[in-house]
Amino acid sequence: MQIRYIKASLATMITIYLGEIFNIDSLFFATIAAVISSQISHIDTVIVGKKRIFGTILGATVGMIFASLFKSNILIIGIGIYSIIYISDNIIKSSAANVACIVFLAIMLNYGNKTPFIYALNRLIDTSFGIIITIIVSMSLSLINKKYKIFKK
Repeated sequence: MQIRYIKASLATMITIYLGEIFNIDSLFFATIAAVISSQISHIDTVIVGKKRIFGTILGATVGMIFASLFKSNILIIGIGIYSIIYISDNIIKSSAANVACIVFLAIMLNYGNKTPFIYALNRLIDTSFGIIITIIVSMSLSLINKKYKIFKK
């Protein structure tokens, strides 16, 4: 049995369960973060989780600013995507551009009856929630596996 399969499954189930208890705005975004962050080693899970949170912060910030200043249209979305990739690659030197672009698009295309700030904040909370749970699950399973050697890597 591979540990990554168990980590992703458990992290997703726990994210849904606790997300319902804590009334997380979007279990969809929380569980996506949980699945994407699940890696073979707990160290890789933390690294991917940090990149995902950073990308979410960048995309949420740019999305909130753009959605507050401009009506969503093709040109504004294109400029936003370009800006995010440029900031990520040239200013911040991070590989979080893909995640940031996805969050930006979610905000620009989906914020509906919420303010862009509230929608962006909810995406950050949802994503962080899923990642934190995944890191806890990953570290816990790694400790158990270290002691009992249950899982294959």
